[in-house]
Amino acid sequence: MKQRTWERVLPMGECWCGCGTEVSARSFFSAGHDRRAESMLAALEYGSLADMLAAHGYGPGRKSLHHEYQAREERSSAR
Repeated sequence: MKQRTWERVLPMGECWCGCGTEVSARSFFSAGHDRRAESMLAALEYGSLADMLAAHGYGPGRKSLHHEYQAREERSSAR
């Protein structure tokens, strides 16, 4: 995981995808809008989700996102 270089984020009562929908005080997103935000960010910054994965070294014939994530989860549960 990358070193955090940004401030800790906190729910603000408004959906973080930018739609302006009011959400509960403990939520970042309206239902389903987390996926919407991921897709929009990938498209804006990389062109597509596949391009974003490739930019970080993942994809067929490259690192396996699935295996990397599983290994991280196993390290976390071992603590």
